[in-house]
Amino acid sequence: VVAAFAQVLGLAQVGIDDSFFDLGGNSLDATRVCDRLGAALGTTVPVIQLFSAPTPVALAARIEAADTAGQPDSPFAVRLPLRTEGDGAPLFCVHPAAGLAWCYAGLAAQLAPGRPVYGLQSPHLEGLEDAPETIAAYAERYVDEIRAVQPSGPYHLLGWSLGGFIAHAVAARLRETGEEVALLALLDADLIARDVAAPEPLTVGELVATLGSSLGLPDADPALTSAEAAALIRTHTGAPVDAGHLDRMTAAYNGSASLLAGYRPPLYDGDLVFVTATADKTHHAGGFAGWRPYVTGAMHNHLLDVEHDRMTAPDAVPALAAVLDRHLGDDRYLAAS
Repeated sequence: VVAAFAQVLGLAQVGIDDSFFDLGGNSLDATRVCDRLGAALGTTVPVIQLFSAPTPVALAARIEAADTAGQPDSPFAVRLPLRTEGDGAPLFCVHPAAGLAWCYAGLAAQLAPGRPVYGLQSPHLEGLEDAPETIAAYAERYVDEIRAVQPSGPYHLLGWSLGGFIAHAVAARLRETGEEVALLALLDADLIARDVAAPEPLTVGELVATLGSSLGLPDADPALTSAEAAALIRTHTGAPVDAGHLDRMTAAYNGSASLLAGYRPPLYDGDLVFVTATADKTHHAGGFAGWRPYVTGAMHNHLLDVEHDRMTAPDAVPALAAVLDRHLGDDRYLAAS
């Protein structure tokens, strides 16, 4: 593992406790490392393992543990560990419309150290249970997942797009039970989405092309079939993806509009951090201001010069991580907005 880190990053020496990302690695470099390790070890090393175990000693332990178990960690688990190191209260990141939380892996690597990061993914991706039918049902399911890791607050929550609606509902539910929510961060979760007509359904190939950067892919052909798209993802990430996974992701994405149609969020007794994607909008504050009736506390809006669909792309992550680090380091939200 040390040799793979050094080769990909062009370094003469790497220590066993050096973090890959502290050494300058990015998500593309991570894919190259996992490809090298997979070839050298005759196994599959999903890139998600490197994000959650970014030092050579931690990654080696994850590879050995997966080999002993006979299979790698599932990248479709409802609760996906993105960074396990640190003694701080975890940050829980709720998936956007397709149900997958891989998009937060780069963010987890960029946040200040000391805080574990978990993704929350749609329960139906593995095909073992049905997807929740309402935002409230998603929230109840994810409260259970969160409490399995952290039985009591203070809790730190984040959600992007559809995930923002779910994260807000999770926060409201936790507050109803008397728990403290130290951070609720919504990434461009615009309430106007409740009133927008459902778009034409995407095919699997079109969805994979749209989500390419968050899936660790180069440009993908929108005409790909489910099987072809799954093979492409396996090649570039090592993740054990099959056509069924992609079919379920696409169904979730195409069904997200029905989850939001007419949705009325609960009242959340706490503060809100909002991040607005401005590059594809003419009016920057609308999405943020719309949450005022559903939040009792202070509201902070940060403008990010990026398109909505690229909020967790590699070029946007450093600025996003800086915003979150400010608020994660000051649970009273005294940072200027």
